[in-house]
Amino acid sequence: MRNDLENVVASVVNAARNGDMMAAKIIVDRLVPVRKSVPFSMPCIEGEADLKPAVAAILDAVSEGALTPGETKEFSEIVAGYR
Repeated sequence: MRNDLENVVASVVNAARNGDMMAAKIIVDRLVPVRKSVPFSMPCIEGEADLKPAVAAILDAVSEGALTPGETKEFSEIVAGYR
């Protein structure tokens, strides 16, 4: 199995080196993933009283599937920075 994987990777790298743009795209997409916009608008945080509603909005968004767990962590770190 490992040899098969290594052979596939080597084939893709070889194709990219020979000018195959699809193979190059596969490699670049894995090395430098495209950042997509997040379908979530962070509530305005102007003070301590805004922290709980912001956290609630983040939790709602992740439970609805609008945010991934990783995105949730990033937004939560933003909120934590206000504390």
